[in-house]
Amino acid sequence: MFFKATKKLEEIKTDLTRAGLSVKMHIRPGRQPDEIISLANADDISLILMSSYGKGLLTGFLVGSTMPGVAIHTNRPLRVIRTPGKPRN
Repeated sequence: MFFKATKKLEEIKTDLTRAGLSVKMHIRPGRQPDEIISLANADDISLILMSSYGKGLLTGFLVGSTMPGVAIHTNRPLRVIRTPGKPRN
């Protein structure tokens, strides 16, 4: 699973870099919302950008999901985007 996640993140980083963005990649063990918020605070990130694709908003709030967990607990600006090509929930 770790290798697959790393490979996917490298592909995304490559695409974003080609688009002219500066990208840093971090892989950390732990609960995703906690790690995202911790990193955003440590690096003084001005905007957290996340995809809405996943379990679905209602399911996410009921059983836990990364995006709602970050949205509830961060004090940083958060922008949620719908991933192209993914089905709407």
